[in-house]
Amino acid sequence: MMPENNKKKPTSNVKDNILEEALKIFSKFGYQGTSTRMIATAAEVNISALHYYWGDKLSLYQASLIKANKRIHEMHKKVGEKIKSYSLEEKIDISVKLMTDFFLENPEYCSLILNALLIDQTSESEINDEVNESVYKNLSEVVNILHFEIQTSKEQMLELLATTYLFYNLVTGKTYFQRVLSLNDAEYKDYINDITKKRFMSIFGKED
Repeated sequence: MMPENNKKKPTSNVKDNILEEALKIFSKFGYQGTSTRMIATAAEVNISALHYYWGDKLSLYQASLIKANKRIHEMHKKVGEKIKSYSLEEKIDISVKLMTDFFLENPEYCSLILNALLIDQTSESEINDEVNESVYKNLSEVVNILHFEIQTSKEQMLELLATTYLFYNLVTGKTYFQRVLSLNDAEYKDYINDITKKRFMSIFGKED
């Protein structure tokens, strides 16, 4: 039976709103630091409504990750279409700038993915295959966008993983790193772009 205070609200709106708020809170406090009560309060619903629509905390967490990764996939698709006819160096330059803009505007996605990598290693609650697939799919998309015509080696994939991990940390830790380096927003964005482009050129330019 649906909670009384949600009867007049469209089901999809309530459910989507809970998920949006959950995504924000999980990205800020991590899986272990987040409670269903925190999410219910942010979404302005009671606990029974949250469980009615999403079940337990892990199910909601995994739905948040899938939603974030779908949005990343949509961004990758747009970037891939935009840079299709360019050279490798131009592809890297344009795509890095577009991806940096996207993630700096949506830093919660980086936080969620970094947290998912930790929880999958340390938590008694395992991330399911659908979530893992959505994370790894986004990594392979970066390879396809930048260098689809050449088979990527295991060494390149490891270097790409390290670069992606660094990139997510630079986005997530923006406030701290800016303060340490005394950089404004524009300078910090340029810093991320420069570091990432150099790493991608090093990884994908080895055969040239």
